Amino acid sequence: ADFLAASPDFHAHRAVFLAVSPSSHALMAAFVQHTRRGQAAGGLRLRNYGTAAEFLTDGLRLSTGMGHKSALAGLWWGGGKGLISRPVGDDGKELELPAGSPARRALMRDYAAFLTSLRGVYITAEDSGISVADMDDISDGTRYVTCISPSRGGSGNPSVPTAMGILVATEAAILAAPPGTTPRTPDPARPLAGLRFAVQGLGAVGGHLVELLCAAGVARVIAEDVDPARVAAAVAKGKAAGVPVEGRVAVGGAASVLEE
Repeated sequence: ADFLAASPDFHAHRAVFLAVSPSSHALMAAFVQHTRRGQAAGGLRLRNYGTAAEFLTDGLRLSTGMGHKSALAGLWWGGGKGLISRPVGDDGKELELPAGSPARRALMRDYAAFLTSLRGVYITAEDSGISVADMDDISDGTRYVTCISPSRGGSGNPSVPTAMGILVATEAAILAAPPGTTPRTPDPARPLAGLRFAVQGLGAVGGHLVELLCAAGVARVIAEDVDPARVAAAVAKGKAAGVPVEGRVAVGGAASVLEE
């Protein structure tokens, strides 16, 4: 409570719910920034957090961002976010949670039970580290979930529409920019053509964004991620599209790509 009261990222959040996974002892949370426009909604993130402060700060910031995004889009959702800190073993090392493994599925069931206990104040979906299969496992234990498999009546992976939204928003910003503030007068039909872009993070959204940028006729893409395999995949996408993609493997929290 003292941390939240002193945090600059605490913006009168309605609630921060915490629980411990019975199966893996992972810390789980649901952050509710507000519910004035409806139930809090936002994706569930699974990643490693070094400290409790880092965990809480991420949840506060992300739930606030989701509230703003929903309001700007005219959606009747409040701001919410779910987090699971990747579990560690007795040796201090992260536990392996391969897709479909009993340990991973048990963790998702634990989060489902946690969601049900909140009685619908927060609705979850995919975010980084979480797949559609994970959402399906969560949906086996709760109805407070979206973006499940189309075979179950859901919308599936939200990453592709998210990447498309970034692309369209960027095109709109370029077209709306005052004359002289962009390198060249944009072509209304292909406003990104000939421009250079940097993409930090090449996961489900960033990786697809690189592909969309190449299709939009950009001059060059600088793509950065901590995972060498993702960087290589982005470079290969550029090569297939005939667009130079410079891949960079980030070290630690480096963000040099944003200084280009």
